[in-house]
Amino acid sequence: MGDNQASNTRWTGTIGAYDGRRAGVGRVVVHSTWHHVFDINLIGDNAANRPGFTDPRAAVWRQGFNASPNGQRVLGQIDQYFRNIVHWLSPGIGVTRRFNGLVAQLAMSHHVREVMDTHRGSALQLGAYAWEHAIRLLPPCSIIELSLPPIYEVIPIERRPWPDPGPEGRWPIPPRQMSQAALGGALQALTEMQSVDELTEEHGSRRLRAGVHRGVNELIEQEFRRAEVALKELTRARSATSDAAA
Repeated sequence: MGDNQASNTRWTGTIGAYDGRRAGVGRVVVHSTWHHVFDINLIGDNAANRPGFTDPRAAVWRQGFNASPNGQRVLGQIDQYFRNIVHWLSPGIGVTRRFNGLVAQLAMSHHVREVMDTHRGSALQLGAYAWEHAIRLLPPCSIIELSLPPIYEVIPIERRPWPDPGPEGRWPIPPRQMSQAALGGALQALTEMQSVDELTEEHGSRRLRAGVHRGVNELIEQEFRRAEVALKELTRARSATSDAAA
């Protein structure tokens, strides 16, 4: 195509991610160019301060995205993107500490604390309520990433509740619901402790993980009962429609 010819507008992917955990290998992130993560393209180029540099854009070049309030907002989003890449490439690193921190932060929230003090229902109900406050602190995908590892400890690898569908299809329970059950169970376990300070000790983390397992088990038992009822109804319906079709 010549330089003077118009081209059609199109979207071009700049980021690719591969989760190799299911195949027993690591994770991969492919970015279109390293220039996007080069600091002078984000927070400014000191070369703009050199003597004799008179380009009218020098003030912006010196500061990068920091040159304007809107740029600073965008820089914050880019910063979060970089953090997400780190978390994606290093699953499990610091996850326990971050999950414990999230649970503690929720427990110290006035609204969640009030519900925890008076709540006598299931871990699922508590977790669903806490979820609405958790997503104000972290994106839903991050909460799921933090809350599922304790479940992976006890569920065989070929049957783990992966967020994305594998060759065998989706896991029977949505990851968000699993995450809510995990949060609810962890918060219930926290109410049995003397202080959130116990989370800094290994025994505190173990108690929190046990709470996660209880909450998820409660969810699985509930879904199992529903599945049993649904199977009976489907069996009767199949028999009736089979007779009618004969």
